[in-house]
Amino acid sequence: MNIAIKVIYIFVSVVLIWNAISIDSWLQFIDLWSLGFVLTPTLLAYWVDNSNTFQLKLRTVVKVAWLSGFVGSLIGLVRVFSHYEVDVLGILMGLSVAILPVLYSAVIALLLTPFLGSCQPRSKYMNPSQLTKQSR
Repeated sequence: MNIAIKVIYIFVSVVLIWNAISIDSWLQFIDLWSLGFVLTPTLLAYWVDNSNTFQLKLRTVVKVAWLSGFVGSLIGLVRVFSHYEVDVLGILMGLSVAILPVLYSAVIALLLTPFLGSCQPRSKYMNPSQLTKQSR
């Protein structure tokens, strides 16, 4: 993909996300615990991954972002359902905070997807002539 198309993709994505967040108070989308729970393992995954290429590292980062987002949401859901007994408003507010880690991981994945490229490592044992023989 061309670099200009990637920049346009990121710009349009950020504008769309900002417009969706700006419909109401944008402060309702900020939870520092959830943000830290998603960003910390995601950034550590980039530094810990021993892959040779940038795209393979980004693929690991996107996977870890999704996993940490879902784990953070599960922890939030357990906390919501263990603390609120009958208070419906409290449960709804807790649920809105509990799903924020998935939102953060989705935004990370959305912004990094154009940079993943083709991450399929080629086998060192196959050359193009073998590929054409196998397809016949």
